[in-house]
Amino acid sequence: LEAGGIGALVGDWRSSAVGLGEPVSVQGPAGTTDGVAVDIGEDGALLVEASGQLHRFLAGDVHLRARGA
Repeated sequence: LEAGGIGALVGDWRSSAVGLGEPVSVQGPAGTTDGVAVDIGEDGALLVEASGQLHRFLAGDVHLRARGA
């Protein structure tokens, strides 16, 4: 992490991340966003698609949701 920053870890992070491709609810500073966790950005942000838009979260509480919920 010190040598390469977050970008050096993102590939491994993506391969072991739980919940990518799954419905999530994210409680962040602007409120709650329900969508699908689609990726992890090069800066470590969680990328969530909701209502046809891509949202970036650097902080917040993420909860996995049941499909169809």
